[in-house]
Amino acid sequence: LRITKYNGWVQIEDGGKMHADLGFDFYTAHYRPSTLHFTLSPELRVLRVSAEAGDTLAFAQEPKEAGVTVFLAPQVWLSDTLRLFMQYEGEALRRHENGTLFLKDAINWVPRWGYLARAQYHLVFKCSPRWRVLSVGERVRDWDEPSFHLSFYKTREPAKASTFCLGRFEADTLALLHANLPRIGIHSTPRRSARDRRRVAGDIANSLHFYERLLAPY
Repeated sequence: LRITKYNGWVQIEDGGKMHADLGFDFYTAHYRPSTLHFTLSPELRVLRVSAEAGDTLAFAQEPKEAGVTVFLAPQVWLSDTLRLFMQYEGEALRRHENGTLFLKDAINWVPRWGYLARAQYHLVFKCSPRWRVLSVGERVRDWDEPSFHLSFYKTREPAKASTFCLGRFEADTLALLHANLPRIGIHSTPRRSARDRRRVAGDIANSLHFYERLLAPY
């Protein structure tokens, strides 16, 4: 039993409130449980749960408790992978002293099954045009719509978790000479200088080179 993929959109308000509409694929093999209990931050309240065919599913979520239980009808089973959709919202982010908004719970802001179980994340983030989102994975696309800026992030390999932050960022990229090592992208608020970012990138590059020699190729 495991979640294999998250797919959907997340809207973030300037004050830190988050609205999410996520689909997730839950691999069940030959099991057909009547209930599934997912861990979810107590900051978030579930509005609706539905199955792939559009059926609304009953659920239970106790106030201030980290979880939600979904009750499954027999007709939801179409294959060995159950696709569920969950809409939820809450005051999920807090403001750092540098002005950045970051998650209060960096793990359980999506419904979780198991501790740090790996899954794919394909997420579209929607925010004010004056903000930018940084998230786990590759930023596949950035675009603007009336009153919003959108960013699509996609993991190439299953990740233990996905997190994101919101702010005004400046960036520098350090290309490593070693062909097998990735480029290092460093983002910071404008309070940090390009020199600071390059110094951090250099530290990371030296660490990669050191552990490649000590352990194994990256």
